[in-house]
Amino acid sequence: MTLSWLDVLKDAYERAEEEYRKVGYVKPRYGERSLADLSSSIVALFRGEAEGLLEPLVGRSKLLLVVVDSLGVNLLLSVAEEPEVKELLKTAKYVTWLTSVAPSTTATALVSIATAAEPIRHAVLGYRMYLREVGAVVRTLDYSPAAAEKWCVLEKAGVHPRLVELPTIFEALASNNVKSVFVAYEGHIESKYTKEISRGSEVLKHISYTDVFPRAVQALSAANKLMVYAYWGELDTVSHVYGPESEEARFCIIALASILKRVVRTARSAGAGVVLLADHGQTRVNKSGLIMAHTLDSLMSSLLIPPYGERRFAYLKALDRNKLEESLHELGEGFIPLTVGEAVKRGIFGRGKPSRQFLERAGDYVILAKRGKALLYPYREKDLEPEGLGYHGGLTPEEVIVPLIIF
Repeated sequence: MTLSWLDVLKDAYERAEEEYRKVGYVKPRYGERSLADLSSSIVALFRGEAEGLLEPLVGRSKLLLVVVDSLGVNLLLSVAEEPEVKELLKTAKYVTWLTSVAPSTTATALVSIATAAEPIRHAVLGYRMYLREVGAVVRTLDYSPAAAEKWCVLEKAGVHPRLVELPTIFEALASNNVKSVFVAYEGHIESKYTKEISRGSEVLKHISYTDVFPRAVQALSAANKLMVYAYWGELDTVSHVYGPESEEARFCIIALASILKRVVRTARSAGAGVVLLADHGQTRVNKSGLIMAHTLDSLMSSLLIPPYGERRFAYLKALDRNKLEESLHELGEGFIPLTVGEAVKRGIFGRGKPSRQFLERAGDYVILAKRGKALLYPYREKDLEPEGLGYHGGLTPEEVIVPLIIF
């Protein structure tokens, strides 16, 4: 008996839950069902190869890729009976699942999508990342020191080390005479991060969450062989504030389903296939689950620099490694500390040998947060009073298991 899409997603999520109960985290399925594997399938699709995750679209010469920030499989299942969602998914050719990457965060995930590479190779390791070239922890998305209030501080100061040294899939497609259009928010177009992940594409500006889809659909007429990339971040914003399982987040997904039904219909009339996926999901963390790292005296005194990375996937760079190992108990039972070497050995960051940039940026330990926990370090005063209930970066099923829907 052929399983329904609902059964496929439920089964994937239940198996991830079982893995989480056994080992405390869900390892991304690199080499088979990760975000990087999807991007490899996109390149293969335009080469006319019937392999990979996009086999239902073989023969298509146009593709619209829609990345929905924070749409975990659990959230999609929670609205599965809503009429708007049911109507949208009736039009799908294929519904399955992927895994995010480690850490499960936009800064890392979008690089894996853009380069078809796992974090162990591309080495963009979170929202806050240590960069040896500038001797500081920087915010990757806006390329500023973690403590800075303003955006793009380092680039404006003339500091230009590369965040991403690997070629992009847009460059690979261009070498096969396939045009790429990257639809980007106007406030992000000039950021170093956006420039690097969009290399090889034509960047098209949008000004709000509303106009990203008509802009993307209009771009489908730009060439006969074409890929259009569009990112939608409203669900992430809503989920961070109200929580991923809130009524506000549910409403956001239902509204998106209504919009996407029209997008799919219009894209198909232009001869394009549509692929919908998410970069990661989210999980709820109450204030009682927040651990403020700067209050852990023994831990902090053992570090060369403050914790960085993600609040649910933090990196520690040791000043005194023995002292650091002795102080990890301060974190309590809600975290899994692993040496970076052990995490690499377990395949958490990907397969193969770590790149030079990875080894420079990853530190000595990685701290995986369990459900309901997060480790915060206040780089800015406003970090002392974190707002919102939705978090990601960790490796729980709700953060890692994401949908892949092909229209």
